[in-house]
Amino acid sequence: MNGILFSAVQARGLARYDYEGPGVGIRHAAAYPGERTGESIEAGELVAFTEMATVQHDHSDGKSYAITFYRLADGRGWVHDFNPNKLGQPAFSFMVNDSLTI
Repeated sequence: MNGILFSAVQARGLARYDYEGPGVGIRHAAAYPGERTGESIEAGELVAFTEMATVQHDHSDGKSYAITFYRLADGRGWVHDFNPNKLGQPAFSFMVNDSLTI
């Protein structure tokens, strides 16, 4: 089931990348590990998103994780909330608000 997209919803909101250290790489698609664009979101950065998608990932620890991806409103691609070094702790705090103008 690795990498299978099992839900996608249109949503508008803001997300803040909450981890210290290296940023999260922006992907071309909602896929993990996926192909990176070469850009990243850095710690504390606030980004607008227009869609959320969830992908199933079978990790090397033998467990399966649901990874949430956010499509960046500026068109650069997708970022995810999965940190393989801190399993089970989402990398983003976010606010979904369909009334936001993005």
